[in-house]
Amino acid sequence: MEEEEGPFLASYSKEGHNYIFEGANTEPTFTWESEEVSTLPPEGQKCLEDFWKSLPLDGVYCNATWDTLYCWPATQAGRIVSESCATVFSDVPDLLNYPGAFAYRECDGSGTWLWEGWTNYSQCLSVIEHQ
Repeated sequence: MEEEEGPFLASYSKEGHNYIFEGANTEPTFTWESEEVSTLPPEGQKCLEDFWKSLPLDGVYCNATWDTLYCWPATQAGRIVSESCATVFSDVPDLLNYPGAFAYRECDGSGTWLWEGWTNYSQCLSVIEHQ
């Protein structure tokens, strides 16, 4: 995998993996349809398996998604799902001091994650970057 040169918003390490966020992008995103569950790390497998067992949701929805950092639940179409930065980045204790900082994803009206599966971690990464 070739690394791209250029500015990045923040870098973050978790469980031996280093992540570099350009514009807070967390691609690739894994879903039941785009990757085989067996290729995911154990926490990604558990994420999708748990949400798969809890389906179906009524109506149209975006699938549960593991974005390599957090397990996003299946979400009804037209809704935004958010989680506190302190929950997503539980190994960064200083984030507990920022209860108003959230990560979020948006499910469009047709049941597709907006922004090609991009998760908006900009509030979280802004706090991490300034620590």
